Amino acid sequence: MIRISAEKMSTESFAQQPALTPVEELLELSRPETSVIDWILACAVALFAIAWVWPFFRYCSFGSDEGIVLQGAARILRGEIPYRDFFSFYTPGSYYLYAALFKLFGTSLLVARAALLFYAALFSFLTYLLARRACSRLASLLAASLVALLCLPARFVVIHNWDSTASALLALYCAVWLLQTNAAWWSFLCGICAGTTVMIEQSKGAGLILGLAIAGLLLHRLDPRRRIANSLLAGVLGAAIPLLAVFAYFAAHHALIVMLQGWMWPLFHYTAVNQLPYGYIQWSSALRDIAVSSGWLERLILVISFSPLIIAALLPLLMLGLSATLGVKLILGQLESNPLRFLVIVTGSVLLGEFLATWITGRHDALRMVFLAPLFFCMLPLFLDRRLVKVPTLSNLGPLLALFLLVSFVAFGLVRIPLGAKQVIGSRRGILKTDMPEGVLPYYKIMSPQAQSCSRILICPCTHFSAEPSARRDSNICNQACTRPLNSRRRGKN
Repeated sequence: MIRISAEKMSTESFAQQPALTPVEELLELSRPETSVIDWILACAVALFAIAWVWPFFRYCSFGSDEGIVLQGAARILRGEIPYRDFFSFYTPGSYYLYAALFKLFGTSLLVARAALLFYAALFSFLTYLLARRACSRLASLLAASLVALLCLPARFVVIHNWDSTASALLALYCAVWLLQTNAAWWSFLCGICAGTTVMIEQSKGAGLILGLAIAGLLLHRLDPRRRIANSLLAGVLGAAIPLLAVFAYFAAHHALIVMLQGWMWPLFHYTAVNQLPYGYIQWSSALRDIAVSSGWLERLILVISFSPLIIAALLPLLMLGLSATLGVKLILGQLESNPLRFLVIVTGSVLLGEFLATWITGRHDALRMVFLAPLFFCMLPLFLDRRLVKVPTLSNLGPLLALFLLVSFVAFGLVRIPLGAKQVIGSRRGILKTDMPEGVLPYYKIMSPQAQSCSRILICPCTHFSAEPSARRDSNICNQACTRPLNSRRRGKN
């Protein structure tokens, strides 16, 4: 009888223990790269990401900034040098990336769009591997799927933002490996990716380096046993390689001074006229009319469909709050240091650096947060984890919140699929589709060189890239400020 009572007491005490405790789990980080199942799941979600954005592959609206990088890459292949021969206000990485792709596979919009398919797969693939270090397979699949449903469908155009996000995500991935292994060569790779990010988009690269520096200082403060000297030296050496290569190249082409002037131009011009409130969502006139004149059901569907943009703007604030709380408690000694909390510190620090960069540039609207989403969506499942957020109600509502996220993100992607793009356009850069007949492109094709040389034509860069017949005509075209020579830009409006 005594034995039965003891067994009963033991069973009751075990049932009353929380399901997740630091003692049981040790709060260690896993390495999904060593699991065949995780490789299969990561590749599967990457293929899903490609399939989800495939309807956008040939769609072109001819009204976006897509042609800025593409036209610059085409001019590089003709021997021109950015900043010296045409104006640009961001670093030259994207220009030379697409110039290399055009050199290998031909100058085509579809070749550049193939890079977007690769980014869609890369974002989901790395998001799964990062999330899987601290979360279950199901939660990691959720985070990776949300990235696939949100990022590229929100802006499936070839712009430097996606290039810099890809290199920044690779830098974060290397930083996490450095956290787990403390191997200097991971720091070297992280530095190369960070320096590459600077050479693609100076603001995002500067924010990334700032965030990595903050993470390094905090980790050294929390764990003095960690060898930071070798890692710091390797990281600085890796970051210096892309910078020194770019400086040497443009110095050899007598374009170093104008390159630096182009990099500084946004601080005095772009940010002064192109600022938006935090989380701002740009609505089209049609959507505004629907929101005003429709019934409550249509408005509810509209809110659900666009709630991912609100979530993308809200999640960084929550992530920064969680990281700051953990960091303060760890420094004050109120919590014990462990790898899981260090992972949150690293991710939160990188996000803090990027967040400060967006505030300095004045572009912190919802779309800018979407560009940064692959850097912090891997931590989304941790908000439902009792190991970090001890809110039982939030954890109990986890399945419902996950279902809402999936439904809203799927709806966001579905409303953006160009189902009405039935107009086929045979451009010089590939077969494209659009919503309505394109009037500028056919007119521009039939214009004679004499007519172009006698007048200045203001057209969208993507239209010019798609219709450009020869290098001779290009010299007579002004297709927005991005392709104007730097000297003529200075003579214009400041």
